[in-house]
This record gives sequence, structure tokens and C-alpha cells, in this order.
Amino acid sequence: MPYNYRTMNNKIIIASLAIALSVGACQSKTEKESTSSEILESTSASHTSTLIGHKAEIQFPEMKATIEYTSTDTLHWSTVGENGAVNEGDEKMSYKALGEDLHFLNWIEQDGFTVSQIINTKTGEVTAFWSYNGADQKRESQFVTGTFRLID
Repeated sequence: MPYNYRTMNNKIIIASLAIALSVGACQSKTEKESTSSEILESTSASHTSTLIGHKAEIQFPEMKATIEYTSTDTLHWSTVGENGAVNEGDEKMSYKALGEDLHFLNWIEQDGFTVSQIINTKTGEVTAFWSYNGADQKRESQFVTGTFRLID
């Protein structure tokens, strides 16, 4: 039986959403209320039904990322880490609008660092899953949350 990439992509998207929703459900009510009010204050002008053609900033605990969504299948990213280190790249991405305010993105960077994101442009919340080679060259992964805001 031939391998069906579309079915696999749908399964990956569904699994990613299930994981993100599960992580969000584990937050305490107080954490959610605090996080939601902080996000809304910092992203009041971020609402858009598409990311394509826009530029945005995402603030994660470890870094700030600036991303240009150049087309439905490419993006340019740059990051500035806590130590001031700057990285950037142009990547082929998978993008799917899950609703008017909800967007799913995935890309693999040149060094194998893999990024999956669910972005809510209405609330400004980003849930990301990162997979990368650790110090011992074994794959490691982590969930991170951040805030999203359009800058053009």
C-alpha cells in the first residue's frame, strides 16, 4: 500500500493540537487568567486571518524571534537569544489555517532543529514544540509558550 503523505500530515496536525490542548488544560486557572491578560495587553493589534505576507515578533522565555511569512510555503526567521546570539534562516514551511484566528506551522531548519507552532492571532498566544540535537547529539524536545504580535 503506498504511503499517504496527506493522511500523515493530518495525523500530525491532529496530534499536535491534542498535545497543545492537553498542555493548556494542565495550567491552573490562575495561571491561565494571568497569562491571558498579559497576552491580550501585549498583542491587542495582532488579529489577522492569515499570516502570509506579514511580519511578526514572538517572545519566548529564551529568545525573541522575528518571522516574515513570505508565502504559503516559505518563511524567513531571525532570533536573538538571551546571550545576544543572533541566528537566522530561510525555510520551507508547512502552513495550515485552522480557523480565522488559529494557525499551524512546521519547519525543519538546516541544522535539524524542528519547529511546530500553533499561533492564536486573536489572543497573541503561541504554543511551540521544538525538537533538536542535544549536547550529547541525542534528540531532545520541549514545549514552549510565547507571545505573538504583528509588526507589519
